[in-house]
Amino acid sequence: MNKLKRTGKIMVSVFLIAIMSLPSIPSYAVAVTDKNETNTGLGTGSIIDPIAPAVDSDPWRGNYVYYGNKIDGNYVRYRVLDKSATEFGGNTLFLDCDYAVEGRLFDDDSSIWADSDIRAYMNGDFLEEHFSSSEQAAIVASTKTEPSAKDGDSVTRVDLVPGPSGPIEVERDESIWTSLENGEKIFLLDLREAKNIYYGYVNENMLQGSSAECPCWSRVKNQIGTDNIAVWMLRSRCDVPGQDESYYFADGRGCLIIESEDAMRGVSPAFNLNLSTILFSTIISDNAGTVGAEYKLTIKDSDLSIQVTDGEIVSRENSEITVPYTVSAGTNRVSILITDGEYILGTDNPPAMKCYCELSIDNDSVGSSGTGTFTLPDSFDEKNDEVYIIAEKLSGNDKMTDYASEPVEIVIPAITSTDRTSNTLAANLSTASDTAIGAKKNEVEDIIPKEEKYINISDDYIDNLYSMLEDAIEAGGEQTIYWNQGTALPYDIMKLLEEHPNITLVFSYSYQGNDYKVSISGKNFKADPKIEWYGPVCLYSLFDGASISTSASANPTSLGNRTYTVISGDTLSKIAADLHVSVGELTRINNITNPNYIRIGQIIRY
Repeated sequence: MNKLKRTGKIMVSVFLIAIMSLPSIPSYAVAVTDKNETNTGLGTGSIIDPIAPAVDSDPWRGNYVYYGNKIDGNYVRYRVLDKSATEFGGNTLFLDCDYAVEGRLFDDDSSIWADSDIRAYMNGDFLEEHFSSSEQAAIVASTKTEPSAKDGDSVTRVDLVPGPSGPIEVERDESIWTSLENGEKIFLLDLREAKNIYYGYVNENMLQGSSAECPCWSRVKNQIGTDNIAVWMLRSRCDVPGQDESYYFADGRGCLIIESEDAMRGVSPAFNLNLSTILFSTIISDNAGTVGAEYKLTIKDSDLSIQVTDGEIVSRENSEITVPYTVSAGTNRVSILITDGEYILGTDNPPAMKCYCELSIDNDSVGSSGTGTFTLPDSFDEKNDEVYIIAEKLSGNDKMTDYASEPVEIVIPAITSTDRTSNTLAANLSTASDTAIGAKKNEVEDIIPKEEKYINISDDYIDNLYSMLEDAIEAGGEQTIYWNQGTALPYDIMKLLEEHPNITLVFSYSYQGNDYKVSISGKNFKADPKIEWYGPVCLYSLFDGASISTSASANPTSLGNRTYTVISGDTLSKIAADLHVSVGELTRINNITNPNYIRIGQIIRY
């Protein structure tokens, strides 16, 4: 076979073969105007693995991912060979370029991949020029020392060797498996990988000039940006007498050809992406999970970060959530992700995505910090769903990678008794009959979380109240108990009062600088098991509470004389803000060693 000698810089397109009769490779341009749960999946989401060819002439059928910078003004599309590969080190998304992106020599004088010029170029200048730093970080240093069980067969040949009665035929491998032993980020396919039916390629030799030669469209690739069909090189060396420095490539019909090392052919890069760096995959053409569908990725960027602003808290009004945030430079979208379980990047079985949306921010300006809102979906499960905030840097282009921070979990305050602050509801509940009260409570029953019961709380103040109720029950007749500890009452106490309507509990408490008194009697009240703790606003609403005084902000000389009961959704910073004291004062007065840990039912003195 004639050798082609290098003359000047190798960037010309002499590696093309024009075959106009070939089926065209589809191109789509469907704009994604808003990434959300309808067009975006967790991790590799709805991406599918390739379809094995049914016959040798089947085209390649599978999904595509756009990745990297433009090459010669063209977006670069990759075939998804395996959405969850394990043979290259770790769990990866295995991609093979859908095009030959440029023409190069394999090497000047060697067909050994590990020492070749093409390997050095692909893992040097090509990697640096065509991928962002975050995209490079997501690419795995791949190792593969032997073929996998799914890889195709090697190429064999029959040699005639001397025998006792004359020449005999001996079959031997002509192709030499070429390992990836040096942690290559970018590489060429081995011949046996280019024959892997699980990658969508036909497992046939189709050697040019052989009796088996015929079109093998699954291995056909275009030159990038054209309809011209390219011949593209593999990393496999061949073992043919008289052709010691030769390697394989696929020609314009998908047949395998042996060529000398200094022949200029098409470069079709392959690589693996670390699945733990892929947050999302967004469909940009066709239907998700179908053959031919194209995707863009959102990958993790270590320079992006987000957190709930120090000293502030996530707040809630029914299903509307307000999030104060602080983000790193470069963020142009703050996103909310809700899943039906913990989301761990790279997991084989990610949870279901319930919501993926943009945080609504005033003036649509993210800035370095701010406050935004979002609405919980109707399907939100208070107990099991997880909510995350994410800083994103969107490319603004459907065929370019987006970047995101690590998802940060936020705690959504549970809807508790204190959320029922509507004056209309309070007035209705305080004057209604038993039936009306039950009806009103049923209106909000579906949004009240059923927390675990906290009947084992050992605080003395609860024990003392139980003792007083037991004494009143034993005494019989009409009884009135006066109580002024804390700001909330547990369900068990309310149930006792319901079961013993002869007892009235007069409860005095302070909340947000005001003093209140409510009279609780089971004669006109039914305890709701869905409400584990009855907080100050709920008690005031249900029992026609009265404001008996208004006090200024707590002053240091009287700190510790009042009490507050922790209810679901409380944090120490929220309590401090409501009570007009500092977190430091609350930790000091209550001997709290860890301000991030308080429990429902705990008494906070202030």
